[in-house]
Amino acid sequence: FRDSERFLPFYRLLKKKHPDFKADKSAMRTIYQSCFGKEAFSDSRLHNLTSDMARQVERFLAVETALGPENLPPTEMEKHLLITALSRKNAGSYFRVEAESFITKLDKQPVKGPDDWYFLYKTFELLYFNPDTPKIIADKPYLSQAVDSLLLNALSTYFRYAAEWKSRELITGPKADMPYLNAILNLPGLSTHLNQAPIARVYWEIVLALQSNYLTTTFERLVELFTKNQENIPIEDRKTMLRQIINYGIRTWADDVSVGPSLLIIYKNAIQLNILLDNGRMPHISFGNIATLCAAQKEFDFARTFIAEYSPFLEESLREPVVQLAEAILLYNMGDLDGAHRLLNNEVYKVPGNEFGARNLLLKITVDRFLMLGKEEEFLSAQLENMTQFAKSRTNMSM
Repeated sequence: FRDSERFLPFYRLLKKKHPDFKADKSAMRTIYQSCFGKEAFSDSRLHNLTSDMARQVERFLAVETALGPENLPPTEMEKHLLITALSRKNAGSYFRVEAESFITKLDKQPVKGPDDWYFLYKTFELLYFNPDTPKIIADKPYLSQAVDSLLLNALSTYFRYAAEWKSRELITGPKADMPYLNAILNLPGLSTHLNQAPIARVYWEIVLALQSNYLTTTFERLVELFTKNQENIPIEDRKTMLRQIINYGIRTWADDVSVGPSLLIIYKNAIQLNILLDNGRMPHISFGNIATLCAAQKEFDFARTFIAEYSPFLEESLREPVVQLAEAILLYNMGDLDGAHRLLNNEVYKVPGNEFGARNLLLKITVDRFLMLGKEEEFLSAQLENMTQFAKSRTNMSM
């Protein structure tokens, strides 16, 4: 309020009479009349004065928040608050320098999410509509840049939501009502815009994949695209994408085991970003999937490290049989048929989700023994019959 003849006298007297700034309407009226005279008073003038002062305080706090401690650089949000405050105060060259600097820095930033595109859009908008910016012959096309940034913000945000909805459909079943999705997917020039925003492109590919059948080529393309662009995608979005790609990959893996190496790559990314735990628990299905994939790819050391690190996070009542099945799968792939067979006790078969894996492993062990030794033909026939009956029972349950 230093330079204001309206605010400063009122503020000084208010602070003197009420240091805690707790004054009722009557006290505020008295202070106003003392500063400006009884004839000048009206309720509307008092209201306008206090409202304007409140806005000044808000802008001051925004600037203070943005500047922050000297040893702590402001966040993008805080920096944008500062630029917005300077724009509203029409701070001339100071505003323009700060805005241009912010745009340059953010534009060069390789990792951009929807928020970054939003900040760019708003800053371009502030520059264009600033009173000092010529509107007819502007030295820079702020308006077109604002539109481009807004579009990238919208595409990134929309495809993020669409990918999440489509991914949830795999679990919940009912399809989400997204009436504009097809129109946006067919937006003219969409590919050109997506090339500017890796986050939007990956989410877009996930949406397309989740709308199609579970194809090996589609999953391989998703993995390749994510791996290529992940360094330019914010961490939290990477985590979301990984969950969605894993869900798609598991469905694809059920029909085509050749996607195993790619699915393991995605799981390793998930391990690196520490997103496997669900409320502090390791889902035993995911635990088994990773152990199976590692064993199939002969990555035994990685598998043992994984089992040791993540088995403590399994549900306690399931931990022992789940770990036994995982270790049995490892031993089988290492050629230790007897060791694998010994681990397949009755408790292993009782774990929900383990039944097929355990039965399948026992059948593999039996087939290998028969082929290697020519023995256990009766046991093999019995296991084939058991597996057939089990498969039929599961089919009947799903119908």
